Amino acid sequence: MNEELDTLLSKYYYDVGGPAAYASAEKLYHIVNADGKKVSRYKIRRWLNSQDNYSLQKTPRRSFKRIRVYTTGLNNLWDADLMDLKQFSLENENYKYVLVVVDCFSRYLWLQPLKNKTGNEVTSAFKKIFSEAKPQKIRTDKGQEFLAKKTQLLFKSTGVRHFSAQNELHANYAERVLQTIKNKMFRFFTKNRTHKYINNLQNFPKSYNGTPHRSLQNIAPKDVNSVNESDIWGKMYLSKTEKKPKEIKVQTNKKKRRKKQFKYKIGSLVRLSNIAHIFDRSYSQRWTEEIFKVVQRFRQQNIDLYRLSNIKGDEFIRGTFYDSELQRVEKR
Repeated sequence: MNEELDTLLSKYYYDVGGPAAYASAEKLYHIVNADGKKVSRYKIRRWLNSQDNYSLQKTPRRSFKRIRVYTTGLNNLWDADLMDLKQFSLENENYKYVLVVVDCFSRYLWLQPLKNKTGNEVTSAFKKIFSEAKPQKIRTDKGQEFLAKKTQLLFKSTGVRHFSAQNELHANYAERVLQTIKNKMFRFFTKNRTHKYINNLQNFPKSYNGTPHRSLQNIAPKDVNSVNESDIWGKMYLSKTEKKPKEIKVQTNKKKRRKKQFKYKIGSLVRLSNIAHIFDRSYSQRWTEEIFKVVQRFRQQNIDLYRLSNIKGDEFIRGTFYDSELQRVEKR
């Protein structure tokens, strides 16, 4: 990084009383150039990416296209997660959490209350659910409650293959359902002026499983069965909306379409987006302090994916990451 440029931008950016103090790249660009200093947006962005205080607090992008999850049918893949309700435990017989489990194909939902997050408690809850149905595979985040020895023994003994999501997607179906159920619960709390949910807990999945879902062609999860499974799967993954054929225009001197470029090069230094939840404050640290190196890049379903190593390149990071989960870092 140019020392003269570093001195110039530091003067604006670190002047706490100045208009460009700790500002965004765009604001810093306008203020610097308004003073007659010709500095490009590219140079300003590169300089900001070299400043830890900027890159660690930068708001990561949460909404972006992700790899679509395919299942082969009923009970092929389940997602599981925990709902944290410990602030209401005194009103609910000391239950602090709810295990949320959803079948990714039928969207069928199970809820089981937990008094703690120990392997014993989680295993007991899974046993109750497995008495009704059992998946081939189950996906969770990397919480210790799912990796506990007793929980893993249950999965192994019942022939369930367990795996953990490596990036911040976690168990995305379960997290989505969790938020839906939590919204319903809080509406229930407001209407009834109480935080006691334990006596009504099973009414929430009963309602959810009886509600027609758009992704199931307006069929309710409880009505998905081995008879209609194939038809639903075909409509979910194979059918496409018929579109009117576009008029073919003959163009002369047709320009060649440019090939889509990867955002990051092999060897690029990046930070990883921290695992964040919906109520995180915007000023909290949103990126890892540790810096990683891009070692592989490829496309799947026309989406860019990356594999990373530590900065030395001698230890690989498990999992693949979307470009929106990475932030380029400029280090001298």
